[in-house]
Amino acid sequence: MTMTGKTHSATAAAAAAAALMVSLMVSATASSPPMGLSGCVTRCGDMEVPYPFGIGPAANCSLPGFSLTCDDDGDGTRALRLGTLQVMGIDLYNATMTVVHSGDINISAAGSDASGGYGALFDSGGLGDDDGPYRLGRENELTVLSCNTAATLTNGNATMSGCFTLCDARYGSAGYPLSSGCNGVGCCRAPIVTDLEVAEGKKQPAVYGVQMRWFGVNRSADLQRGPVHVLVAKQGWFDGQFGSDVLFSHPPKLARMAVPVWLEWEVAAAAPGSDDTRDCGAGARGGYTCSCSVGYQGNPYLPDGCKDIDECEHKEEHGCFGQCNNTQGWFQCSCPPGTQGNHEMPGGCVNSSALKSVV
Repeated sequence: MTMTGKTHSATAAAAAAAALMVSLMVSATASSPPMGLSGCVTRCGDMEVPYPFGIGPAANCSLPGFSLTCDDDGDGTRALRLGTLQVMGIDLYNATMTVVHSGDINISAAGSDASGGYGALFDSGGLGDDDGPYRLGRENELTVLSCNTAATLTNGNATMSGCFTLCDARYGSAGYPLSSGCNGVGCCRAPIVTDLEVAEGKKQPAVYGVQMRWFGVNRSADLQRGPVHVLVAKQGWFDGQFGSDVLFSHPPKLARMAVPVWLEWEVAAAAPGSDDTRDCGAGARGGYTCSCSVGYQGNPYLPDGCKDIDECEHKEEHGCFGQCNNTQGWFQCSCPPGTQGNHEMPGGCVNSSALKSVV
């Protein structure tokens, strides 16, 4: 009995895909083999920098828009940065990047209109060029702490998120029962919809900001009860930091706090051809992303960057408890000569002569 790529169980295929994803995650706490171009710097402190990313202005070390900087923080550590944002993780498999920015969004009055305000999400240069490869990812959320406000997250003409907060005159007073969670009373939260950034095949520039509007009777009283804090952060971060009951009973100090944000990226060019080792396809904003095919690992953005995984080195993890033979992109498993049975089970291959004696 022989196992091939077509007959192997779905469980083993899922395990191989999971192993591939783990092997491609580059983070400050995980190490992986160098995946940059020869002669290029591919490490900043504990962070590995895989192509298409590169460090410094050298044109041959990164693709356009993917140049990062490696800065000395002055305490003996080095930080990888995209403009003013510190890079905490690069995931080639999902074409994402985790960055942190400092504090909440500063909302300033909009001209002479005392009932409105606006604040930019990132400082100038945070995401590089407006037409660059980075966009706000869908795994973020908008969180607003305030009283009697409407907040809208926009990118150019595209509305991406929004929510309302409400407070009555007793809110914040002694003995007033604070609601549990961010449910609209003094705090609101909403997911971010990224599909609206692309309309009629045209990309929106990466200029994110929050438009605020106050609709309460007494704005000064509202600000005293609930100072405005606006956050765009990875889903679940706020609750993980403060718990759902913090709100105004123990207001968080957000001005200098490192807030994580999830970015998506794609190469701004036509997709190269796919082959047995990698798959490249069109992205949502006119560029492309690539991934190594199942059974391969490495860097799909490098020439011949996806290498065959030898599943037989850890055959049990792939459901093989017999004799394993590695093949390009997959493997074959069978009971060793002189045995028979089920090679997908521990101890499933038994001596053939022993079976005959039983019969």
